[in-house]
Amino acid sequence: MRLAAPFALVVATCFGLDSAVYNGFENGFEYRIEHVAQSWDAAKASCMQDNASLAVPKTEAEFKFIQSLVRSMMFNDIVHADYKFLVWLGIENRHDCATWITVDGEPLQNFYNKWSDGNGISTSHANDPRCAGMDGINPGLRDWWCEKAQPFVCQRQQATFVLI
Repeated sequence: MRLAAPFALVVATCFGLDSAVYNGFENGFEYRIEHVAQSWDAAKASCMQDNASLAVPKTEAEFKFIQSLVRSMMFNDIVHADYKFLVWLGIENRHDCATWITVDGEPLQNFYNKWSDGNGISTSHANDPRCAGMDGINPGLRDWWCEKAQPFVCQRQQATFVLI
């Protein structure tokens, strides 16, 4: 005997089954803070393995949202960090110290580009490229040496579910 009752099949358009926990949602993106500190390049690669990228706040509202996640971090859980209070974002100036770009290669000037005092200033030293991050308190981006191990924030398109 067949059951005639209709049923709903939930299909997830996700990023595969992973152990990463994305704990913040804003503007169609979900965010994950990684407590195991890595260099900027290693953090970028880690996000990419999860079909994500290092987070880039595009508006002040997004910056404040991500910063609220950073403020809620369990700092005792951070391991291997050079400075526990700064997390990597997807912004760097390693190819041209006068131009900050996102992980997507777009100029930062097109997005949120407010810097904390003394940060983000074009340096006359071409051998001093930096990457950008944020902390939980200062109202702007912070520059830091890319090779330093820091916790980091990944972002990816929020998973969607379709009922059929």
